Amino acid sequence: MQEQHHIIPADKILPYKLMILPLAGNPIFPGIFTPLVIESEQDIRTVNQSLEGDNFIGLILQKDSGDEDDSQDTLYQIGTVAKIVKKINLPDGGLNIFISTIKRFRVVKYLSSTGPLAAAVEYLEETDYDGIEVRALTRSLITEMKQVSKNNPLFTEEMRLNMVNIDQPGRIADFIASIMNVDKQEQQRVLEMISVQERMEQVLVFIKKEQELMKIQQKIQKRINEKIEKNQREYFLREELKAIQQELGIAGDAKSSDYQRYKELFDSLHLNEEAREQVEKELEKFQLMDPNSAEFNVTRNYLEILSALPWNDPVTEDFELPGAQKILD
Repeated sequence: MQEQHHIIPADKILPYKLMILPLAGNPIFPGIFTPLVIESEQDIRTVNQSLEGDNFIGLILQKDSGDEDDSQDTLYQIGTVAKIVKKINLPDGGLNIFISTIKRFRVVKYLSSTGPLAAAVEYLEETDYDGIEVRALTRSLITEMKQVSKNNPLFTEEMRLNMVNIDQPGRIADFIASIMNVDKQEQQRVLEMISVQERMEQVLVFIKKEQELMKIQQKIQKRINEKIEKNQREYFLREELKAIQQELGIAGDAKSSDYQRYKELFDSLHLNEEAREQVEKELEKFQLMDPNSAEFNVTRNYLEILSALPWNDPVTEDFELPGAQKILD
């Protein structure tokens, strides 16, 4: 009788004892293939012990990324199990490992308190992963995320393709949560959500917040661009006016001399930012005015008053009594 061989999925043969690798940056979600750089001696020992066994390793986020203590008290309880696919030794003594993440787990009990951490774990099964609402949420996530990625250069074409090709609702939510610009605590909260529907709803909130932020950024950018365009337009108009004045032979008239005199005078004064901005506006207006208009004289008088104000620091005078007495005598 011919023996039948069945392929057992990796998540069916996951070990219930894992070496634990603390993460200082952000949590890593299931369904991701990514490199990790390992630098500390303890983390290198953890990876090597994992490779001496079954190549599985548990990834758990540290509660405080600035905490150098890798003890169990500094780690969250829920993490992601991964398979170490490849290890590269780096010249500085560190390691570069490539991992394929598989499934969520919860720490049941730590088996060591010092040195490389090992823990007994239980694997978490997803709930609420099917139904009309989940299918509707899947469609909404992909549609909204396409809109975000279209207006954000940080989202690469590879990210877009990966998002479209994922066929599991829970994995779609995980992938989007992993590439969104949110706090690591928020990402950890998503990692701890076993309900796929709840997880997708939370990720949709992240997307909506990102869209609102992008709208504000676009509004600010539009305002800045309009200001730049206005300044450029005014600059070209002024240059055009100068060229016309030169053609007419009036470039060196009294008004131009006054303008140059005022400009040099105000450049030499210690004006604050608000005052300098107002002076520049008045100078621009003065330069473009018709000398025969009534407002021209008003603006010139205003500039005269501004230039006469004590903008610079006062000169310290000598009030010594013997000197004053000598002068009086």
